[in-house]
Amino acid sequence: MTEKTLLILANSFKNQGRCIAGREIWLKEGRASLGCWVRPIGNHTNGELFETEWHYPDRSPLAVGDVARVKLSRPTNDPGQPENWVLGGPWQRVQRAALPGLPLEETHADLWPGFETYTDRVAEEEIKKSPPLHSICILRPEGLRLVFSTHHKVQWNKDQKRYRAHFGYNGRHYALSLTDPVWTAKYADKVPPVGRQPLEVVVEGTPLISVSLTPPFNGFHYKVCATVIA
Repeated sequence: MTEKTLLILANSFKNQGRCIAGREIWLKEGRASLGCWVRPIGNHTNGELFETEWHYPDRSPLAVGDVARVKLSRPTNDPGQPENWVLGGPWQRVQRAALPGLPLEETHADLWPGFETYTDRVAEEEIKKSPPLHSICILRPEGLRLVFSTHHKVQWNKDQKRYRAHFGYNGRHYALSLTDPVWTAKYADKVPPVGRQPLEVVVEGTPLISVSLTPPFNGFHYKVCATVIA
């Protein structure tokens, strides 16, 4: 069992639970320094955190920007998600952090190359052959647009809302699933029905986003926009 203090930088939907991730942080004399990414996961199902596992003991939820201390039982040594640790105890809130004052932006040449047909996924075989050094990062996108629409799923015979984040990065265009619960909730009631023009929201300023690789599903690791920090 080990204990780490994390600056929470991703809070994302994952199946019926949440995916929480952050960077290890050290606070000393009013200054903060950042370390590696850590993604605490549940020791069950697909690793998502159940409701009691992404709340503090007082039942308030973890939020992006929180500095929180947590016990972790062991690393999972998952080649596709090297940041994963099994959650070992309840969260303890340390403080809120001033996000704009910290060097959060990371620089990467691309977002997990290896499968050139699509920009929103990487083949599972590619990950097995060449495991990534990271499966989550913070970047500054170009022209971030959030697109909300509804599509009819024939195989389920039901309508389904779709949330996507469109942006440019290093000369490539990405259209990734948006799994940020804050931004999706903000526009959930405004999503147009099937056949109507999608709702597009331009995120003003110079926002940051956390982008993550999912566990494998039907032969692919999908890239998702986990959190928008605007």
